[in-house]
Amino acid sequence: MGAGDVNLIAKIAPKNDGFTGLVDAKQVIGGASNRLLAAVMPAFTGDVTSTEGTVALTLVGASVAWTEVTAHTSMVTKKGYIVNNISRIELTLPATAAVGDIVAVTGKGAGGWKILQNASQTIHFGIYASLAGVGGYLQSDDYRDTVQLICITLNTDWKVVWCSGNININIS
Repeated sequence: MGAGDVNLIAKIAPKNDGFTGLVDAKQVIGGASNRLLAAVMPAFTGDVTSTEGTVALTLVGASVAWTEVTAHTSMVTKKGYIVNNISRIELTLPATAAVGDIVAVTGKGAGGWKILQNASQTIHFGIYASLAGVGGYLQSDDYRDTVQLICITLNTDWKVVWCSGNININIS
């Protein structure tokens, strides 16, 4: 793999009454008791390989450049932030972002992090949407929490596509 490449491995249940396969850029995974898991993957450049129980994706250009921050920061797209401070660090979403642009945050210092919005921005997390505009935010509960967001509407709407830990969203 070259610089900027990402290797992702997904463990899947062995085949029995379900099925395993890559169908039209959707990873469909069958498991025991007719469980069916499907992950819709965005368009990507790379390779897909599989063996019994494992699918490996090698994605080209899917990563973000990580930087450690110790003070409040205005975020830029295609960057990940390692937040390191004894006090909570506030990170403001980019004011301009194209559909598909990504930002990510992970905690290192004891203070944790809080992602703030600009005017007219909203963060979508599962079935919830943050309070629109500057009053809305996403916040870590534990200092090691991690989140990745993707811009889904030019400049304004962001969606949590991956998280680890207990993430709080301000909905009112």
